[in-house]
Amino acid sequence: MSDIEWMRTRISAYLLNDHPRLIQTVLTCADATAASRPDGFSVADGPADLLCEQLERSNVIKQLPSVLAGAVNQLNSSLTTEPVAAPPYVVVTNVGPVMRATVDNRRLVITIEAFHIERNSHRYVRTTNVPEEALTIELPEQP
Repeated sequence: MSDIEWMRTRISAYLLNDHPRLIQTVLTCADATAASRPDGFSVADGPADLLCEQLERSNVIKQLPSVLAGAVNQLNSSLTTEPVAAPPYVVVTNVGPVMRATVDNRRLVITIEAFHIERNSHRYVRTTNVPEEALTIELPEQP
């Protein structure tokens, strides 16, 4: 197993084992967001604002910085500063919440993908309700 695969596996296990309720809450909030717009969201008018409102009401946004710090700890690393529930550490995009941190010479990017763009209709649609399938963990090298 490569170092990158080890890191992804470790972070994924941490998120799924230690924070399953939080991930499920994100997906539940995404369901409520999608239900508010039965015709979906156009690319020009994505779900980020409505999803962010749902996540704030569910207290998810406040929890994400500590979840990010815990993910970094799983890599036997530490953050130079405490993350906050705001960019650049935490942001709610049109696909879902994204957590970012610098770890050694890499950028850790964790996405809970609740929506994706359906290319043929140019609309954002709900993705999976399975936490394992919703997680994307990227570790690109810093330039």
